[in-house]
Amino acid sequence: MITLVGLAMVSAFLVHSAGTWAYAFFIIIRQGEVAFYEPNKLVLMAEFGIALLLTLAGIFFIGVAILGLKKKADRRR
Repeated sequence: MITLVGLAMVSAFLVHSAGTWAYAFFIIIRQGEVAFYEPNKLVLMAEFGIALLLTLAGIFFIGVAILGLKKKADRRR
């Protein structure tokens, strides 16, 4: 039970932080300005992709934690 709650908390932090970076990189790419001293736009797009994948992974693990907690609650009844 503690493991699943910990997984949910870490996943929520992952979704929050990676989602924030994905949004920041998306705005930079959309405006056409390279900030954060990136060497080129290709590196910026790769960082956007990684941030997006981490956001999706965090959402997946939150779902796993919620389903695990639900199964444990059903077993107790």
